[in-house]
Amino acid sequence: DNSRHCKFGYQLHRTWTAHDECGNSKTVSSTIDVFDNTPPTLNGVPQDTTMACDLSRPWPGVTATDNCDYVEDVEVSISTEEQVVTDGSCQDKKTITRTWTGQDDCGNTKTESQTIEVVDTTPPAFYGEEEAEQTADCTAPPSIDPASKTAPPVSDNCANDVDVSSDHSIISGTCAHTYDVKFHWTATDNCGNTDTSQIIVHVSDTKAPEFSNPPADTSNDCATVDSAWTPEYSDDCDSNPTHSYTEDNGLVEGQCENYQIVRTWKTSDDCG
Repeated sequence: DNSRHCKFGYQLHRTWTAHDECGNSKTVSSTIDVFDNTPPTLNGVPQDTTMACDLSRPWPGVTATDNCDYVEDVEVSISTEEQVVTDGSCQDKKTITRTWTGQDDCGNTKTESQTIEVVDTTPPAFYGEEEAEQTADCTAPPSIDPASKTAPPVSDNCANDVDVSSDHSIISGTCAHTYDVKFHWTATDNCGNTDTSQIIVHVSDTKAPEFSNPPADTSNDCATVDSAWTPEYSDDCDSNPTHSYTEDNGLVEGQCENYQIVRTWKTSDDCG
């Protein structure tokens, strides 16, 4: 029994002797075993808790007291402080177990522990993003190539490196040169938390095709009316615009009188 081999492990012998007038005496005694088998008490051990991965986790100031520490020179101390870290399901998730052991002069010990669940539930965040909706003319549309648009910067409360994936697409519009280009990014941290960012560029065709050198109004002798002009036309975005032609006049067959011929050419691109 270790309690008998320390400052509080001893026997106390007490003896009493009674004498009468004739010299007769009687002696009695008692033996008290003094021992210490009560462990110390730990003070300040925190409760189990859950903490975000970006919070600091300083060691608390745990102390120990003992039932016999009122006696001078009794030493009771924290004999060990240990920490065990167990990896979780992702890089920024783990379990920390901290253990304190207090020991008194007689070797009695008391051990208590705290479990800290370290979690990452905060998603990364894009910042410094461009305007979410933009416009572009069909003469200068954005490229769907992922390299044509750089992903906005992203930060995370725990991870230094965040995976960023891209998913760009074209959304058809009402015609071939009116459509949307969507640039979409997803940021994923070490524990699968995600944030998204996207830019939509609205591409449009608002300019009509044009004729090259259209004829001016003119006057002709009725016997030598010019033939209809063969139009040349082009469009900034549509390589093959269509055209139509109509002619309206007040000529009565067999008569040669003053009249007016109205010739109309119309060209249209694929966006109308």
